[in-house]
Amino acid sequence: MSDDKTAPHCFGLNHVYPKVTLRFGSRLPSPMSAQQLSQVTEWFKTPKGNQVVAVAAPTMSFSELVDFDDGDGPVPAHRHNNVDGTLGGWVADSAFVAPTAKLGPNAVVFGHAQVSAFAAVLGEAKIHGCAVVTGRAQIFGCAEVSGEAQVDGRALVHGEARIFDRARIARYAQISGDVRVCNNATVTGKAAIFDHALVYGNAVICGDAKVGGHSQISGSALLSGDDWLIDEYLDGTEEPEVDSDPDVDTTHLGCRRL
Repeated sequence: MSDDKTAPHCFGLNHVYPKVTLRFGSRLPSPMSAQQLSQVTEWFKTPKGNQVVAVAAPTMSFSELVDFDDGDGPVPAHRHNNVDGTLGGWVADSAFVAPTAKLGPNAVVFGHAQVSAFAAVLGEAKIHGCAVVTGRAQIFGCAEVSGEAQVDGRALVHGEARIFDRARIARYAQISGDVRVCNNATVTGKAAIFDHALVYGNAVICGDAKVGGHSQISGSALLSGDDWLIDEYLDGTEEPEVDSDPDVDTTHLGCRRL
């Protein structure tokens, strides 16, 4: 298997197995279509540390026209082949799902969304727009990530939660229920947002903070420590009551604007 073959020669009906080196979690070279990407099923770390080698496998996955009910009508799409041999859900040819990522049979990825690294999209979850799901994040249930939102780390998003605009869910954060996180809001650390809470603006929720009920966190609000908010409104103009020691440095819990 030669290392010097280029991407256009990697994928064809002759099932050759040349290698393509790329930065982990990034898109493959532009000459390769999303249909061709679906044939890459094994990634191996190299001694360079931050690179991997993609090896073309003989499994073929051809495009069909699929309507993702987003108003764009039927678009070319293919089924994702999971590394465990199971057949995943539909992926628009304009989107990207890494070979190492797991896609449930009823999950969908479309638009220009990316699911990379070891992320899992399960249940009836939808990833679309220009959203990015990476790391070991898990999106499941009927959750939806869209816009330019990003979910990474070991974050969990499930239930009927919606993450959109430029919101970010990171580290060990958990989003569930009928929650909405949008605009430039960030939820990180070990924070948990549940019930019908709404987080928006430039709000940051981090540490071990918990937000539930019909709470609304907005503006430049920063909620951290062990705070619990149920059916409260916070817009950053006044400080919430903090149960934890205010002198304790919580940056290790992700309490900073990302």
